[in-house]
Amino acid sequence: MQTPLFKQHPDKISILKQFAKFVFELHGNNIIHHDLSPGNVLIKKNKLGLGYQFQIIDINRMIFKVPKIKERAQNFSKLWASDEDLTTILKTYAEVANLDGKFIQMGLAYNQRNKDRKNRKLKIKKALGLMLDNISVVIIVKDGGKTIEKTLNALNQFSDVVMYDNGSTDNTIEISKKFQNVNLVQGDFTGFGPTKNKAATYAKNDWILILDSDEVADDNFVNYLKSQHLNDQSVYMVNMVSYYKDIKIKYSGWNNEKHVRLYNRKLTQYNNNYVHEDIEIEGFEVVLLQGDIKHYSYHDIHDFIVKLDRYSTLFAQQNPDKYSSPTKAILNAGFSFFKTYILKRGFLDGYVGLVIAFSHMATNFYKYIKLYELNQKK
Repeated sequence: MQTPLFKQHPDKISILKQFAKFVFELHGNNIIHHDLSPGNVLIKKNKLGLGYQFQIIDINRMIFKVPKIKERAQNFSKLWASDEDLTTILKTYAEVANLDGKFIQMGLAYNQRNKDRKNRKLKIKKALGLMLDNISVVIIVKDGGKTIEKTLNALNQFSDVVMYDNGSTDNTIEISKKFQNVNLVQGDFTGFGPTKNKAATYAKNDWILILDSDEVADDNFVNYLKSQHLNDQSVYMVNMVSYYKDIKIKYSGWNNEKHVRLYNRKLTQYNNNYVHEDIEIEGFEVVLLQGDIKHYSYHDIHDFIVKLDRYSTLFAQQNPDKYSSPTKAILNAGFSFFKTYILKRGFLDGYVGLVIAFSHMATNFYKYIKLYELNQKK
C-alpha cells in the first residue's frame, strides 16, 4: 500500500482508519524500543508540506516481535494525507484506544495553533515592510509536484501568489496549501497565452510576474525587485538559467535565455498563442532585471517525452491552416538536431546536450507530422 497521495482514492477513509489502528498496535506490545512514545510513531508535518505524513520514526532502530509488522510500518511511512484527514485518524485512534473526545479536540487544537502561528508570522513581515506588496506572482500549473515547493519557497516575500491549477492529479495542490501567501485557483487550460491572461485576473495587484511551476527565483532577483520603482512605460525581462536535473546547461541554445515576465496587466497582456506565447511589448521599453530565474524543466527522460507530446499537439492545433508533409517533418527535425547539437554547441554539454538535441528533433518531427495528419482529416 505505497500511496503517496490518495486525495480521490476510493478506499481513502479505510486506509486512514487502518493507519490509526496500526499506530495503536505499535503503541501496544508489537514493538520493543528503548524510547517508544507518540513522538516515535505518529503524525507529523512532512518536509514536502503535503499536509501530514504518517511517519514511523527511527524504524531501522526498532526491534519488532513480529517481522511482518516492520514491513507494514515501512509501507505506512510512505502514506500522506491532507489536513482534512486528520480528524478521521484522530477519531479512529480514540475509538480503538478507548480515549474520550478530549483527545480529538487536543489534536485539532494543536493543528490550528500551527496554522495561527504561520498567519502571525506573515502579518509581522507585512507590517515590517519585508513583503513585496505591489507585485503579484502568477503561476499556471498541472502536476508540478516535483518542483512547486521549491518555487513557492522562493516566493515567501511576495504577499500575493496566484497558483492557477488546471487539473493536477499529483500532490501539487496539497503542497500549495501550506503556503499562507498562495491563492489557489482551479480552472481549465485553454492554451498558454489565454490561460496566463485568465490566471492574472485573480491577482490582487496590477503588476504581474509570470513564473512557471518549475522556475525558482534566486535571492538576488527578489531583493532587486524590492528596490525597484516600476515604470508603467516599461516591461521587465528576466534572465533564465536552465537545468536538466541539477545539471546547469551552458550551451544547446538553453544558455543566456531572457524573457519578458513582469508587466502591468492594465496596459498589456499575453498574446493568444497556444504555445510560444509572449507578452505584447510594442511601445514599451524593455528593462532587464538583475538576478536569475532557475529553470528546472526536466528531471528525467520521461519529462522530455511528455512535454514534446504536449507541445507538438498544441502546435498542430494552433496552426490548422499551415502546410505540412512527411518530408517537411523529416527536414525540420534533422535541421533542428544539427542546429542544437552543432551550431549551438550542444555537444559541449555532453550527454545532456545529446538528449536536448534529440528532444528538439523529436518535437519538430511530431509537431509537423501531427499537423499533417490534422490536415488530412479536412
